[in-house]
Amino acid sequence: MAALIPAWASAHRGSQRWLELTVGGVDVSVQPSEFAKLALVAVLASLLAQRRADLRSFRGGFLPPAIAVGLCVLLVGKEDFGTAVLFAVLGGLMLFVAGCRPAHLLLTGMVVACGLAALLLAAPYRLARIVAHFRLWDDPLGAGYQPLQSLTTIASGGWSGLGLGAGVQKYGYLPESHSDFIFSVICEEMGVLGAGVVIALFCAFVFLGIRTMWSARTPFERLLAFGITSVVGWQAVMNIAVVTVVTPTTGISLPLISAGGSGLLTFCLAVGVLSAIAARARQSDSTLPEMDGSAGAIRFGVKHREMTAW
Repeated sequence: MAALIPAWASAHRGSQRWLELTVGGVDVSVQPSEFAKLALVAVLASLLAQRRADLRSFRGGFLPPAIAVGLCVLLVGKEDFGTAVLFAVLGGLMLFVAGCRPAHLLLTGMVVACGLAALLLAAPYRLARIVAHFRLWDDPLGAGYQPLQSLTTIASGGWSGLGLGAGVQKYGYLPESHSDFIFSVICEEMGVLGAGVVIALFCAFVFLGIRTMWSARTPFERLLAFGITSVVGWQAVMNIAVVTVVTPTTGISLPLISAGGSGLLTFCLAVGVLSAIAARARQSDSTLPEMDGSAGAIRFGVKHREMTAW
């Protein structure tokens, strides 16, 4: 909400997404929507864990977390449509995993879809990007310039790439090459093999995050681990889809790789929280008793009962 106040906010490239702050005499630019990702995950995990017994109820269990998701989608969507879509997907996944009724999710999904459509129609440049996505060559120096340059950057890398630091598209040819389109530069300099390594690392992160979720000690920690893993995984999927021109262009960064202080700090905090949950789970496992030399069987039985109860 503060980013919508002209006296506090700063607009870049036509979008009012940043706050200009002065810390210790130094001007700092902060993007609140990045911190809202971790905040929304924490709030949803808390609400859903507290209302486990009432999640099948619409008013008592489902409505409060759904309102939290809706507020974030509407507030952020006014200036950042890509992040709003991420919030909607994240909220739906967490509500589904927590055990909410599919009928409630379907009804809310229809309402959210209508809201996203309204946000899409409210900004003509968003419709122009969608049209340009399907007709890139109609305006190669205008609306189709960035996606075409992204494809050119990816194609020029081949299998092994031009060499780390040897790419040329980042020198003014590819807009936002250091942030939203950094994956294109990776493809150019490290080739298909290097891009495959980056994708494999994100897949490994998601695998470890899901394993941390299953081993977490409390319902709150399970949902928190799932939410953090979903944020990183889905944002990486959305960024790579935009860069490879599978979906229309939108401003969303590649987690832990794209340049940007707010985003990098948020994901570092998220990874720290996920690591803490994993450490607590390991500490809990180490305190389980051993009987007849079958500690593994006991540990498996305890986790099985916990997961069944959840």
